[in-house]
Amino acid sequence: MLRLFGEKLRQAKVPITIGSDRLPCPVELMLPSPITESYRNQDEFSIGIGIDGNPKTVGFYLDDPNDKTKTICVGPAELVIIKESHKKFAKDFERYIRNSSLTASTFHDDEGYWKSIKMKSNTDGDLMGIISMRSQDLSDEQIAEEKRKLCEYFTASGESYNLKSLYFQECYDKKPLKYNFKPPEEDPCSWLFGEKFLVEQMQHLRLYSSPESFFLPNTSVTALMFGTLQKMCRMHSSNTILDIFCGIGAASLVFSKRVKKCIGVDTCFKNIHDAKFNALKNGIENVEFLMKMPESALHDINEHHFHDDLIAVISPARAELSLPVVKFLRRCKHLSKIIYITTKPRLAIDNFVRLCKPAGSEGYLGKPFVPLFALPVDLLPQTEHYALAVVFQRF
Repeated sequence: MLRLFGEKLRQAKVPITIGSDRLPCPVELMLPSPITESYRNQDEFSIGIGIDGNPKTVGFYLDDPNDKTKTICVGPAELVIIKESHKKFAKDFERYIRNSSLTASTFHDDEGYWKSIKMKSNTDGDLMGIISMRSQDLSDEQIAEEKRKLCEYFTASGESYNLKSLYFQECYDKKPLKYNFKPPEEDPCSWLFGEKFLVEQMQHLRLYSSPESFFLPNTSVTALMFGTLQKMCRMHSSNTILDIFCGIGAASLVFSKRVKKCIGVDTCFKNIHDAKFNALKNGIENVEFLMKMPESALHDINEHHFHDDLIAVISPARAELSLPVVKFLRRCKHLSKIIYITTKPRLAIDNFVRLCKPAGSEGYLGKPFVPLFALPVDLLPQTEHYALAVVFQRF
């Protein structure tokens, strides 16, 4: 992947020396995950037609080996990377919906109700469940009754796999006329029972996470990655950290002990709410969390001269940064380093190249960045996926 980055730099005539190994910067050894089985702290399972033909099977979609034009839903029982408590919850939910008179929603535009199930867990084994339903033509009274039955069932059965809380997510996509607003990107969750937050211990922190907020799926190696980057980037007391797409604030809160200030930015209300709550619960005062578009935060920082010696930590959850955000990064005169963390390196390579293009070319202002080193992280052991942290610096 980094050789592809080097080749794209060469094609764009960026004046960066490519080594004899065709790499644009040194590459550290893969940072290994301390845990390689049962490590996933979050999962989502769909509902579909199983191998036995049952339309209420909970699991993952795969190509049908007997007919490649069809898909089947296969349960997670054989997957060693998934926690046993997640598997038990999925199986228990499968039993529940098979006894329900409501049909499953196996396609985006069908008339079914049961859509999917999500779960989060911590290293202590506490489990948070989120049940998603397309309410379709159900009345408010029918939905309330279904919530009551879910509470009754899972309060009793959930004890065997440490279900600490349960949420219900009503999907609005089939009932636009009932609501006078545009549905949000993530449908809100309503609390059914148990704890409001899932609490995870990471290094010296206790991190509180609500059902809709974002955190990387492997806690143990995420903590190692933040600690390694903190040391390798030589963060010190004069640095201000700008944490773009901060999630629940984990990176900001880890780095806050060593730096002057951390400013976390995210476009998701729940992420910012949880990040502020985490700062309060951990007694950390040199952090600030803002619900803003990244370009808006960068514009504001560029206007304030006290944010010198700035390091940006960027970890887009889904895809690459937009072109305006990259241009704002280039224009931010106080920015000395960028730590770009991606779980989709192929999508990020164009961003990498744009950060390095000479000033003045294609409207890029400000000094270009140079890749300093790359740190691959085994975020998802036993899969082909990984995280890649590339550190850029201005000279």
